[in-house]
Amino acid sequence: MSYLAPYYVHKNRLYSSYFPQKWAVEHIEGTGPAECFLCDEYGHWNGVFIGYCYQCAIKCYHGERGRGMVNYGVEKDTESVADYPSIFDTYLRGVDLDSIGDREIEDTRLKIKEHEADLEFQNKYINSQVNYDDFEEAFQYVSNMYGSFRNGGYDSY
Repeated sequence: MSYLAPYYVHKNRLYSSYFPQKWAVEHIEGTGPAECFLCDEYGHWNGVFIGYCYQCAIKCYHGERGRGMVNYGVEKDTESVADYPSIFDTYLRGVDLDSIGDREIEDTRLKIKEHEADLEFQNKYINSQVNYDDFEEAFQYVSNMYGSFRNGGYDSY
């Protein structure tokens, strides 16, 4: 059994050792982790790049480099992309996502849990009626996200 390094570096970006190196050096302008916000956000797992976002995968690479990531570790899986190869059937076939990258760089499972907790909180407090007892907690949450509203929006640092 040979050991596969968890990642490689190209232009100061970390890529999963499974991600084709040829692709890393041949990104179309505006795509990939350095130039596309969605690729940078959803194309990573445990701190390393594993795949393009849906927009780049379909509009720029026409499905040749996968169906595109729509969330952390989730590739688009609808009828509209069914004819394109999945990264989980090609270069990530049989690969456990938790064996990719380095949790010391970023723990994607923890990030997902935190994101789900944020969504649950938002659904509970922001998208529904809140009673007076819950208002202060909701206000504090929104203030932490967007800055304090009590001082007229001015923060003196």
